[in-house]
Parts: sequence; structure tokens; C-alpha cells
Amino acid sequence: MRIASQKAESEGFGHIRYRTADLNTVTLDRNSYDAIFGVSSVHHIHNLEHLFQQVRQVLKPGGYFFLDEFIGPSRLQWTDAQIRVINDQLQQIPKDLRRLVSDHTKFKERVVRKSVSYMIVADPSEAVRSSEIVPLLEDYFSILEIKGYGGAILHELLYDIAGNFCEENTGSLDHLRKLFEVEDQLTACQTVGDDFAVIIATRGKTA
Repeated sequence: MRIASQKAESEGFGHIRYRTADLNTVTLDRNSYDAIFGVSSVHHIHNLEHLFQQVRQVLKPGGYFFLDEFIGPSRLQWTDAQIRVINDQLQQIPKDLRRLVSDHTKFKERVVRKSVSYMIVADPSEAVRSSEIVPLLEDYFSILEIKGYGGAILHELLYDIAGNFCEENTGSLDHLRKLFEVEDQLTACQTVGDDFAVIIATRGKTA
């Protein structure tokens, strides 16, 4: 926070204040802000009810709550349809593009759904209640717009291999574009939903 404050001050933004807090328990001042942003953070919050109530209280009447979030399956419990398509598409990717970025001696062969217990041990906050974000948001705010932007297939499919798809790897971007098309088609026909979305919500004009 000290470095951030110093940089803000040097750029003429000395009015900016930084703080850290646990969003599961944070207490905020009422009617303080015109807008609040949640970017790749809300899907890590277990106590969504508390957070949304606090955000509602802190927004001025007519204030906005902007989110750019993962809203897919909680604890990354991919659906059977997702797993099936991911593995089908994975097998169509040339082996050299399936080389793991984290370990160049290994290749991505198959995706399996990790157990909830595994996810809790690996990262207890990861997507802890992600699938509940939108339904709960509707209980506290008026949602003005939800703009989904995919990820139901590509998120897990490209994990640890995305770095292989670049201009230096001839033909790799063509394979990537085909994967985009597959996900877009499946989303359009509602075989899968959007696992990521930008959301604009408002407190409304009344408390």
C-alpha cells in the first residue's frame, strides 16, 4: 500500500486511499461511493451475502456495482458436457502445442474433474461460490446488463498450454481460432454457458 500511495501521490492523485480487508467480513461506510468494482475477486468470496449487503450500503443512491468475474461452476466442478468437449478438442491439438508451459517435459493428455476436497486443499477460496454470484446479486441489486464472454471450454482447455499459441509457432493461431469458434458455437446453442461475464448492477434510487 505504501508504494501504491507514493506512486499515486507522484502522479497527482494524493486523494486516493488504499486499504486491505477481508471481504468476507469487511465493514464499509454507508453512502460513500458512486461506483464499486469487483474484478476477478468476488469469485473468491465465501460470504457473498455479507459482501453484497455491504456494497449495497456503501453505494450512493443510483450508484453502480461493476463486476468482471468468473461465474462458472463452483469449485471448478466442470459439467459432463464441458469435460467431454474439452477432451475432444484437446485430442485435436497437435502434440507440440499440448506441451505444458510449467514443465516442458510433459504434455497435456486429458482433463479430469478434480474433486471438491482436492480444490479445497489446493485453494480454499478458488471459485468457492462462483455459480451463486449472479443469482445472489439479483437479491441485492438491479442488474442492468450481463455480458458473457465465454470460457466454458477454453478456460480449462488452455490451462498451462496457452503460452504455446503464438506467432512464433507456425499455424498455432489457426488452431486457436478454431477453438474459439467451437466455444462460440456451443455457447450460441446453449450446450454450455458463459463462465465469465461483465456485469453492471445498480443499487437503485431507494435505500
